[in-house]
Amino acid sequence: MNEFIPTLSVAGILAVIAPLAAQALSRLTFKPQTKQLIAVGVSIVAALFAFVVSDGFNQIPGNDNPVIYFGTLVLVVIAISQLAFSLIWRPTGVADKIALATATKSEKAAIIDARQPASDVPDISDLPQHRAE
Repeated sequence: MNEFIPTLSVAGILAVIAPLAAQALSRLTFKPQTKQLIAVGVSIVAALFAFVVSDGFNQIPGNDNPVIYFGTLVLVVIAISQLAFSLIWRPTGVADKIALATATKSEKAAIIDARQPASDVPDISDLPQHRAE
């Protein structure tokens, strides 16, 4: 029995999950540009996986070039994964939890140190009180 699995459906499902994989591969200390490159790379791998698993070569509409079809599939996966990250994973806090779960001990220590209040900031009770008369 030969079952038909639409390439775009598989790519869409993988695109929703791709931001989580990109977040797990990224480090907290990476620059935003590096994190973006990792996300694009994960999206390309997800599109390639969807293309191969669903036999995308036999699903090319008309007589289109497979390279153009795959390029379009990559762009669709990048768009869906960005939307999933912005609308699902970031607002729910799942992306941050994955980033912290995959962080190294030194990265976690740096975050804790950054959240500590500075010792040279005066306490509110040390400030002079001005009363309106």
